[in-house]
Formats: sequence, C-alpha cells, structure tokens
Amino acid sequence: GPGYFFDKSEQSNRLLNVAITRPKSKLIIVGNCAYLENRLNTNSLMYKILSHFKKKNKVFNSQNIIEEYYKEMIFNKKKFEKDIDQKIDSQYFKVVDQNDFYEIFEKDLLGVGKNEGVVIFSPFVQYARASSLMNVFKAVIDKGAKLTIFTEKRYKNPGLFSDPIREILDYLKGIGADINYKAQMHEKRAFISNRIWWDGSLNILSHSGTTEDMLRISQKEIVELAINNFGLGNLLGVGKAKKEERDKWRSIIKNALKNEEKNCPKCNGMLIIKFSRFGPFLACNNKECKITESIPLNILKKRIEEEEIKCPSPKCNKGYIQVKISKKGGKISIFFACDNYPDCKYILPI
Repeated sequence: GPGYFFDKSEQSNRLLNVAITRPKSKLIIVGNCAYLENRLNTNSLMYKILSHFKKKNKVFNSQNIIEEYYKEMIFNKKKFEKDIDQKIDSQYFKVVDQNDFYEIFEKDLLGVGKNEGVVIFSPFVQYARASSLMNVFKAVIDKGAKLTIFTEKRYKNPGLFSDPIREILDYLKGIGADINYKAQMHEKRAFISNRIWWDGSLNILSHSGTTEDMLRISQKEIVELAINNFGLGNLLGVGKAKKEERDKWRSIIKNALKNEEKNCPKCNGMLIIKFSRFGPFLACNNKECKITESIPLNILKKRIEEEEIKCPSPKCNKGYIQVKISKKGGKISIFFACDNYPDCKYILPI
C-alpha cells in the first residue's frame, strides 16, 4: 500500500527495489509528485527515486493526456462508433479538475428544462459541499425536472451518520429529489438529461480539497448510448422521448399504408397495420383470430415513395425516406432510411 512510501524500514526498501527492477524495458511511475515530495522524508528511498526520475527522465502532466486515457478506459471505441454510426468527436470531450468542475456543472444543471432529468452518483455526502448545491438542485426541481441521487447504502440508516448529513438528505427529499441507496458503491458520475455525461474520480456531494479529474462528454449519441447501457432511460426521460418519436413515425407509416387494410378472410374482423421488429405487417384486430399477412415489398415501397416523407435529420436537407431490406440470420427485416446514403445514414426509429 502507499504507506510503504513513507516507511524507512528495510522491508519497504526491498519492496521498492523489486518494483523498479522488475520491468524489462520500460518503467512508468504514476502519482501526485507534489504530494509525495511534500510528505516524504528527503532521505527516503522513494524520495530519491522520484528525484532521479525527474532529473533523468521525462515528466508529463496527466491532464495533458487524460482525455485520450478516459476515452480508451470508458469506450470500446470501434464498438461505440459502430453503434452510433458516427465517429467519436474529441471536441465534445473535456477534462476538468476540481477547481473548475462545480462552476461548469452548475451551469449544466441550470440548463435543464421541464420533464427532463438529472441523475447523480455520489458514494459519499459531506455537509459543506452538498449544502452548497442545494439552491441549484431546488432550481432544477422548480423547473419541473426530475432529480435522482444515488449514494452509499449506509446513509439509509439515520443512526450511522451525523445530524447535518441527515438534514441534507431530508431537505433533498422535501424538495422532491429521489434518493436511492446502493451497497458498495464507488462510481462517481452524473447525467444531465440526454445531453451531458460527467464521469471521473470526484465525489460530487462530498468533495473537499483533494485533486480530482472529471470527464465531460456532450456528444449526444454517446451520452444516450451510455444512458441505455446503464439502464437510466426512464430516470432521464430518454425512454419516454424515444417512445413518443417512435409512435409518431409509426403513425405516419401507418397512414401511408391505410389503403392496404382489408377484411379478414377468416372472421368478421379487419386486417390492420401492425409493427414488429421486422417491419410493418397486417394482423386481424379480432383478439380471437390469429391471421396475419405480410405486405408485398413492391406495394410497401410504392406507398412510402408516394407519401414523400422528408428525412428528419438536421444534418440532411435533401433526402427522403425509402424502404430498405436487411437480411440477418435468415430473417428479412424491413426498415426505413434516408435515400441520401452514404451522406446521410438516418434510420426512422420505428
């Protein structure tokens, strides 16, 4: 452990000797140099090792390389780019330290709107830090946004923490925040609607004095993918928004195909337009009848072309939606995409 750095015993020196002589070709030391130099005895082996490295080798500020580190740590880059069908854009990634975090974070919070959501993961709660955020949290809730906080399970038992902490948690509940307790929690992150994802080492509700880094991601496609991966869509209103958009486009497609609806050949019901993950089809509206029919591809293409549905992507101003076919595992799926491919890769979320 780190205590060995401050231990002047022979055992400590032997451990350090093994650590620095084990590498075959390269040795990299990662740490807080200012902290160690301030705490270490100048006669200690660790102090001498650091001094030697600083004089004879290169020293890098971690904040100059940490954005690339975070990207590789958080993302399987190729998988994410495939999932969002876009490149990960570095302009939407920003690393900030503890000195700048709260000013930017509070501005992000105040940018939420009605029916949007904020989710904060902070394992620990400290009175001074948490109380400094109360006015901003109240403003978020007053706007009609939903605030959800995850913290350590021990805070669920009032007898295990001090009155000021209890006062903070009671106040948050009183203004409408949803407090959730999680055992053995360690993650420190926050989501501001589906637009911003903060992730790093800083405990948002308890930070006091330590050096920390937080990565701010504002590439919407990445943020939404992370929200879905963490299962937070309902808390942030993303699931509801996606359902509303899906229902809107299904209604438009259904209207384009309304002339294909007909009497059921088996009962007195009607074959109406339904949707599955393989595309639209006809199914009887009589619950007792199980008759279904596929819609001929040539008819489907013709009806959608006649409807002249403009591509809704803000990056595309000349495409129209057309019927496409996907074959996977012997199954044929129908989907609706922009005809301006490959310049536009938009697919209707139906």
